[in-house]
Amino acid sequence: MIPRAKIDESQRVREFAVASTHRLVDDNRKVVEQLFKDSLVAPLDGPALLDVQLALLRNLLLLEQARKKFHHHKSLIRRAIGTLRREGANTSKLDHGDDLYRESYAGELAARLLIRVVKTIGDGLAWRLFDYDQPSLRLLSEHAPIAIPQYDKGLIEEVRRFAEMLASGQPRVVLNAITNVLRIGDLTTLDLATGGLAIHEVKSGTRATARTVRQAEYIGLVQAGLDHGTLPMAGQKMVKLTAEKPLRTFMPNLANAMDDADKQLISSRKFGEVLAFGVFAQSRIIDEVLEADWQGLNDSVFGRLQSLKTSTTDHLTPFLASQPSIIGFSPNVAPYSIFPLEPKLRLGLMFGDYLLISTVNVGGLARWLRKRGWDIEVLDPGEQELEDETLHFPVMRIGRGAISFEVGLNLFLQAAAELWMPESFEQALNATFKAVPHLYAGNREVEGATMVTFPNEGRWAWN
Repeated sequence: MIPRAKIDESQRVREFAVASTHRLVDDNRKVVEQLFKDSLVAPLDGPALLDVQLALLRNLLLLEQARKKFHHHKSLIRRAIGTLRREGANTSKLDHGDDLYRESYAGELAARLLIRVVKTIGDGLAWRLFDYDQPSLRLLSEHAPIAIPQYDKGLIEEVRRFAEMLASGQPRVVLNAITNVLRIGDLTTLDLATGGLAIHEVKSGTRATARTVRQAEYIGLVQAGLDHGTLPMAGQKMVKLTAEKPLRTFMPNLANAMDDADKQLISSRKFGEVLAFGVFAQSRIIDEVLEADWQGLNDSVFGRLQSLKTSTTDHLTPFLASQPSIIGFSPNVAPYSIFPLEPKLRLGLMFGDYLLISTVNVGGLARWLRKRGWDIEVLDPGEQELEDETLHFPVMRIGRGAISFEVGLNLFLQAAAELWMPESFEQALNATFKAVPHLYAGNREVEGATMVTFPNEGRWAWN
């Protein structure tokens, strides 16, 4: 079987229940919803673009201040409870201390949830401004997360530089701090003439240090990858390719499934032998269903996903392929903020009101591709070892004629999370196959990795 992420699903749901029902979320939800709506209609240049990004930044600063306050109170209360226990305090005092601790813990979780949702809005804005260039955005996310900045002279200088760029005619500028995906430098820009992305590091001072020199060298390395389309990622070079046709997905079916889940708490869809997904109306389930009865709902949906297998040799990708904002950021998947759904449904996914679970049947996809003329070998995961350095886990070997190449698990996870039709998977393979003779001239078997971006047009386009 394909390795599965070790995530305690019950604990995740409990944490979500605690966070989503806290008053902080209720108090801020309408504000965040308005931020999202503003981000969808904001022009791609000019003062309005500055306004919407500053609004996102301002809310992140306030939410981070609230998170730190709850965290500080939690630490103080934990120490006080420890003191009370050592002194043999009575049960009522200890119980009161536990109640205060749980309140601070819940507040911190709620602030984190709101921060993640706001940053997901920022991710959607970055994708739109940078023409949905997923490989380049994937490269820029291949770094440690950027902490929410302090309100100091460094941040003021970033904002000043941002406004200066817009005023000078640079139309596509993003403050990296408002996103999950832009994790290197302080500002990122798009040159409309060349289509190239540029990373900008903003310093409030002029003194060079060993740290700033290292930062500049590393940014230079990443910038060279962006400029040449060969992206240094996860210990290997990722070659950026473009498919000939737009991405096609089952997003309209997702919208219908979410409507069904509103009525009956859960819903699922299956598409041949290739892909299946389930939707949980998570917020309603938490409010209306006893925790002891959650398992019955899970069994119904997961049973439908398992039925995708029609052979004992079929392998399914992990069911936790898609990532609601409460879990965290996934660099391999387009953010929910750009899914081609009604804004209210996107917000529902971002807040975790709905939980989307999806999977791809590797064996079923192999059979579909063989019918299309591809030579396919499904690799037995039991005989492989995950390469920690490259994070490359070969799942399938694909070829035509004298050339073959391996496809790693990440592509299958992306296809599952973004609900690809099998035709889109084939488009990605076609782009790779056509590039192979030029990229690996003389090699019968291709080594290395590619990442494909799709023209963003047609009825299935992002946003």
